[in-house]
Amino acid sequence: MRKNGDRGFTLVELAIVLVIVGLLLGAVLRGSEMIRNARIKSIQNDLRGYHAAIYTFLDRMGRLPGDTDRDGRIDETDPFNELEAQNIAVRKSSPFGGNYNIWWRTGIPDTHGTTSANCIYVGNIPVQVARTIDDQIDDGLADNTPQNDSGRRSGSFRYSGTSGRVTIYYIID
Repeated sequence: MRKNGDRGFTLVELAIVLVIVGLLLGAVLRGSEMIRNARIKSIQNDLRGYHAAIYTFLDRMGRLPGDTDRDGRIDETDPFNELEAQNIAVRKSSPFGGNYNIWWRTGIPDTHGTTSANCIYVGNIPVQVARTIDDQIDDGLADNTPQNDSGRRSGSFRYSGTSGRVTIYYIID
């Protein structure tokens, strides 16, 4: 109870303010986690969508987009030009700012160091996001080590680097 002339807040008032602040902080933290999860799902859906688009193009045209000499490597022309011309897919940026690319790449992390393959790749991805995506769509290992390799090549997922921002690779062979 307050007496005339007392100034300040009661313990009940302070407790109520602390509860409200705690609820607000909890909501903000939960919201940022939901945004992060939505970005991860967006990348996964983009990778799978581009993978499907490449095989749709293969069914229609009898070759991979960007493989004009039909050697199995996407390395002659920009595949997105051909995918867009067939109204199959368009190039866009990932939720983290990197552009998706489809190309024959060398230096992809592998069991024995590096490998070369046709892949969908995108840079500027936080390493924790790359790990989460790898856990959810492949085997959870950046380099597909033998003891846990999914045994699949097409659709397997790899990334380069262990900290900061990395490049992710989604193998499409």
